[in-house]
Formats: sequence, structure tokens, C-alpha cells
Amino acid sequence: MAKKNFTGGIDSLFQASNKKVVKEKTENREQQIPSYSRTTLIVNNNTYEKIKAIAYWERKSIKDLIEEGFNKIISKYSKEQVGDIQNQYKYENQKS
Repeated sequence: MAKKNFTGGIDSLFQASNKKVVKEKTENREQQIPSYSRTTLIVNNNTYEKIKAIAYWERKSIKDLIEEGFNKIISKYSKEQVGDIQNQYKYENQKS
């Protein structure tokens, strides 16, 4: 590891930077930041090892791969069908 060359002395480390910090303007953060749910999955060990290797290979997280898989399943249905399925699910699960 190469040594760093600090020519300004220790005081230069504590001086204010000339860089301007640009703050993001966010009107409604709730719409920009997706919310997530945590869950536990039971997955075959062989499948899990393959997913871990693919996540490594693609430089993605396992969470990202699972979300891609979920989105692929959801895309098989139209928005209207998904809405109907969600409504039926909510109705059936309200009873208990």
C-alpha cells in the first residue's frame, strides 16, 4: 500500500471543503422510496446455492433476484387481473 502525500499539514484535513453539497429536492419521499416487507422463505438447499452463485455472478443481491422472479410471475397477469386477485385475496382473508 502506497503512502499518501499530505503536503498541507494536519490543519488542511480539518478545513472546510470548497465543494458544494447539492441537496435533492424531494416533494414526496413516500412515492420515491419503495417500501419493503420482510418474510422467511423455505427453499431447497440446491436451489438456494444456485441463486447465491447467480447473485454473485450478476453482482446483485439475492433480494433483487427474488424480486425479479416475483415481477416475472406478476407480469403473466394483466393489471386488471392482479387487482381482481388482490381484492379476492383481501376479501377471503378478512373473514378470519
